[in-house]
Amino acid sequence: MVRLSGAELLRQWRTGVACLSQAKLAKRLGVRQPAIAEWEAGKRVPQGTHMATLHTLSGGAVPIDAWSTEEGPMHDGHGPEQESA
Repeated sequence: MVRLSGAELLRQWRTGVACLSQAKLAKRLGVRQPAIAEWEAGKRVPQGTHMATLHTLSGGAVPIDAWSTEEGPMHDGHGPEQESA
């Protein structure tokens, strides 16, 4: 069984079930659209609070543990106003 990454699950949920643009999801989360693009590209992972919010918004389709990898992308430690860095 292949385990999808948080980035892949986020993209699938956002474009499929939620039918949200990156910009609309960013607004709901209080981040900038480039942050969503970086999360979906696997360049960065969301802060814990954003992981939890994504888990809740997606009804569990984007679980928090999907973002954990041994050599995964850099955690995004910026505040909401800087998450597109």
